[in-house]
Amino acid sequence: MGHILREYQEEGASAGVELMTAKKGKGIIVQPTGAGKSHIVAEVVNRLPDTPIVVLQPTKELLKQNYSKYVKIGGEASIYCASLKKKTRKKQAYTIINGEDKRCDEISRVTYATIGSIKKELPTLIKMGVKHIIVDE
Repeated sequence: MGHILREYQEEGASAGVELMTAKKGKGIIVQPTGAGKSHIVAEVVNRLPDTPIVVLQPTKELLKQNYSKYVKIGGEASIYCASLKKKTRKKQAYTIINGEDKRCDEISRVTYATIGSIKKELPTLIKMGVKHIIVDE
């Protein structure tokens, strides 16, 4: 898995992995609009294959965009966003992304979520061993 990044995206992805594998500390990576932050985030997640990670976005539109790019490069992730609900099947909420039905209330090793939707799931995330949260925007 993985994809070809531009040089500045590669630098951002490498810095992100370095920050997440450091023993202590928090970090921030700043990129301008249009720099491909969702590609950088996807690559950071790819390089930490055994680590439960939550990727937070402020809006459902950004969540759909980021999730779609991650899946497009071969990543597997779940979605947790109550506002994406389009239909219910067997008491499970679903949305449609890129023409496919996706559950929108599931948590897995890599979960794309909106901040408001997942804040009540903190105990579940702790039980899963989530130690890294990436915040986009």
